[in-house]
Amino acid sequence: MANRLKMAKVNAIVQLRERGWPFRRIARELGVHRDTVSRVVREATAGADPAKAPLGSEGAVVPGCAPTIMARWPRGIKGNGLWTP
Repeated sequence: MANRLKMAKVNAIVQLRERGWPFRRIARELGVHRDTVSRVVREATAGADPAKAPLGSEGAVVPGCAPTIMARWPRGIKGNGLWTP
């Protein structure tokens, strides 16, 4: 099993980086490898970007379903996630 950082250390890495500390200093102060610091910062900032849809998915609708979907849209989705007739 791979070693895992405790959340306290992960939070400390992110906070110190936000304060402008270089990776090497963070690594030295917290006793972790600088590549680990780099990975933690990269993973923490990766979630900040908005999700992007795959290319070509704009307006993608299964052919022939658009009229049904548009007709039922105002009624919304029921508890089970399916539209009822």
